Amino acid sequence: MNRPFTIIAGQFPPPVNGFAYITQEITNALSGSHETTVIDIAPHYPKNGAPYHLRRLSLTLKGFWPVLRGCLHTKRRFYVACEGGLGLVYTLMLCAVARILGFSLYIHHHSFSYIEDFSLLMASLLCVMGKRATHIFLCPLMAQRFADRYQRRVKTIVLSNSAFVDAEHAAPRSWQVGQPLVIGLLSNLNDEKGLGAFLDILHSSASETLNIKGVLAGPPVSDEARNKIANAKFKLGDRLDYRGPVYGKDKSVFFQSIDLFIYATKKDAQPMVIFEAMAHGVPILSFDRGCIKGQVDTCGAVFGRDDDFIPFALDWIKKHMNSPHILNELQHVTKSTFIEDRAQARQTLEMLFELDPHIVQPSRD
Repeated sequence: MNRPFTIIAGQFPPPVNGFAYITQEITNALSGSHETTVIDIAPHYPKNGAPYHLRRLSLTLKGFWPVLRGCLHTKRRFYVACEGGLGLVYTLMLCAVARILGFSLYIHHHSFSYIEDFSLLMASLLCVMGKRATHIFLCPLMAQRFADRYQRRVKTIVLSNSAFVDAEHAAPRSWQVGQPLVIGLLSNLNDEKGLGAFLDILHSSASETLNIKGVLAGPPVSDEARNKIANAKFKLGDRLDYRGPVYGKDKSVFFQSIDLFIYATKKDAQPMVIFEAMAHGVPILSFDRGCIKGQVDTCGAVFGRDDDFIPFALDWIKKHMNSPHILNELQHVTKSTFIEDRAQARQTLEMLFELDPHIVQPSRD
């Protein structure tokens, strides 16, 4: 029996970022049961000006050829990792050719940018893909808001990013009264990812003489962020441990050394770094952005979009420092929640093209 033929289009590493990593993992997951062909439309060099888009256009046009060859297969599917902004142009071009040639279409959404605000390019893509296309979303909320934004019935499969995060076997860290409570942040460091809020929590806790320390990891993305970290290190001394970029085992060591993950992001869909923290049993304090509220659920606290993050986070921290048994129980709940979420997501991933999609209707409100 011939294996199904599936084309996987999108950005692939390098560089390794969440978007490219997931596309690669989708390819790896399907390679055993499907005959797969990859269309890599990542330019693999910095985003600046006309050369960037000319390179991407060239890669997209080159991608038409494997789609044409795919017509030789009777059971053929086309999966695309959907981009935001002008990247939708390349997604649209590939989907148009794939639909004309009779592929079953699957589009994997990673961004809320065209859900928060109406996108004419996304509306055009929906017309090109037609009503039979299957949309892969990160959470049910994302699917519903998409249907509401574009006022369309959407065939939907929900695939959580937890499917792409490794399970950790070590027991969660246990915090004791008298020990410093260690908060952590790991990201590409800037204020959009919560750097300023994290450092402000440390400054405020120092002024209140709370026994709190911070561990910070990741590369600063600007001179402003680099200076902010240097100034904080000078003022906070031993209260701040900055480790720079961490990878592999060093990343696991980071999560094993903290009691609470602080992620005051201003723009994220369903951050893999939150799942990485949960995999180690580390509770989360974050903002209600994208899918984060459902992602964290009872494994910490998610504050409203317009809340003042720092006082809310400090109140939560002080409350739990007075109840260490509650915090330690929360660490075990966090780890078990991740294990359950990941198991369900892996099952969805393994059956991705065999599942019957749900139909999501636009809300009447």
